[in-house]
Amino acid sequence: MNRLLKIMLVVLPMALLSLALIDVQVGSPSGFLVTPTVDLIEELPETHIESDIRRFQVITAYEPDDEQHQVLTVAYPHVVFATEEIAINLYPDVLPTEVYMLIGEEHGLLARTFWHAQWLEQSSGNMELNLWFDVKPPDADEYETWVWEDVWGYEEGATFSQDWLDATLFVEDSGTFEMRINAELIAFNDDDGLSNTKSLSHDMTIYAFSNSFNRSEDTSDLQPAFGRLEYDGILLNWQAWNFGPCNLSVADSEITLLLDQACTAITDEEFVDAIVTLEEILTHVPSGDVDARIRTQLGILKVLVGNVEVATRYFQTALTYWQSNDNALMTATTMHNLGIVYHLSNRTSDAQWLLIQSATLNDHLDNSVAAWLSWLQLAVIWEDWDSIAEAIVEFRYMELSQAEAFEYLINQQE
Repeated sequence: MNRLLKIMLVVLPMALLSLALIDVQVGSPSGFLVTPTVDLIEELPETHIESDIRRFQVITAYEPDDEQHQVLTVAYPHVVFATEEIAINLYPDVLPTEVYMLIGEEHGLLARTFWHAQWLEQSSGNMELNLWFDVKPPDADEYETWVWEDVWGYEEGATFSQDWLDATLFVEDSGTFEMRINAELIAFNDDDGLSNTKSLSHDMTIYAFSNSFNRSEDTSDLQPAFGRLEYDGILLNWQAWNFGPCNLSVADSEITLLLDQACTAITDEEFVDAIVTLEEILTHVPSGDVDARIRTQLGILKVLVGNVEVATRYFQTALTYWQSNDNALMTATTMHNLGIVYHLSNRTSDAQWLLIQSATLNDHLDNSVAAWLSWLQLAVIWEDWDSIAEAIVEFRYMELSQAEAFEYLINQQE
């Protein structure tokens, strides 16, 4: 189901406008369609990559292991050469402003373009597509070009070519990086004096984490701790709860006493009392790990009592801390739960983006069960009951009580 949902997320946004580049009438002399389709992109003729200097030389000519990378589709560049003009368009895709990834050579940020180039009868010309990353590391003052990939070539007559061009960025150290993805499409014909150029740049922030999480076979930290939110289709990630205030310890004896009071209130299901006590603790602890964990737990309790607005603020503050302090697991779990409250607040696009980011980061952490929770919350949002039914089997096998809630949701639809 995880894979199926990912495919849906890739295919659905790929509905593009038909090619309408100035006044050039686009034909298909070589038998190919010019308007991009998923099937055509995936079934590329092998002859598009040859050693002849007049054919295209693709630097990244192999398909990478997308499962290990964050894949961002940057654009769908098109170029059409006619006898008296050259028409080009980048057709940029929508890109995020933040990306979460793990450091090291196994996990990269992959920028991808699907390009299409056509030469009409009696036309000729050169095309060049450049794709590169400019990066400003933590504490740096200027951007540096870290990765550059390109594709280039010359053709004459009725010819059509298409392929992908990828550039993959790897980060060696954890921290917050400012990054700019750049794409440039250049087309020219020196004989006729024709030229045309299009470019784009997109700025984003990269949160890079070391992987300090080791998933055990014990999934008790994912069991719902209390309440029946799952029966309403609200699938919190309980790893963020981490067994609540009962599992927190501090050196200060007064704060320890308050934590014990909050623990007792949770055990007695006196959730309002627990909220009051935890909020009092916040007035005594400095910003840091304990503060962020209490805010994360308060966010869950506020969802339980229906105060979504305050839950949002708690999750947002905690997320800022986790993503700035190299804690990939708590970043992923908090993103999931923040996505939940965004969904409950009808911020649908923000909710879906956070859930997808959480699932992707948990996948890279090998925290697959938590990733499933994010995909399943998306399935509930999309009313994908087939995927929910599939999950019942998996979660029952893992002895997670969410299976019973999923069965209830399915039965409600019958």
